[in-house]
Amino acid sequence: MSTPSWHSRRGDFNHQWLSNQYLTQLRYWVEMISKDSRGLDQEFEEEFLSTTLLQWERKSAVAHELADELECELSPRKLFAQTPLNRIPEDLALEMAAICHQLWLARTEEARRQIAEAIDRADRTYRGLKQCLAKRPVPLAPDASRLCTPLAQQFLQACQNLKSVFENLPKLASE
Repeated sequence: MSTPSWHSRRGDFNHQWLSNQYLTQLRYWVEMISKDSRGLDQEFEEEFLSTTLLQWERKSAVAHELADELECELSPRKLFAQTPLNRIPEDLALEMAAICHQLWLARTEEARRQIAEAIDRADRTYRGLKQCLAKRPVPLAPDASRLCTPLAQQFLQACQNLKSVFENLPKLASE
């Protein structure tokens, strides 16, 4: 995949979906279940729990793909295929590209570790929240989800952290 495609997918995931859609609704739901049941919008909650919350299962795979492709897509060694660096003799360019890549790996190690940890934390807290929600009594009482408030808050925090980590990724080797 080319870098612009990676950047585009990163923007779609982090800005379009996570920031503008998912976090907005997740934050509203967490605030709603944190209060007493009189403020509960049951129609919103039913829709949120049956469709929106479940989007994480599909989008988590996108986050993992972006993290897995990060090294290849953002490495400065890609710049050696572009003008003016593509004019360097091939043997020297290969050597320089390898050195630049190793330096880049060392400088971005912490950011790459943070993205992996943020995705894993969001996945773990999502699974915990799903387990808690599955234990709610049936038929659902208006405030049944309140039992899961601590896990919902942890998942919200994990998603907010993931958003921040994606925003802070290095912007190297972009065209």
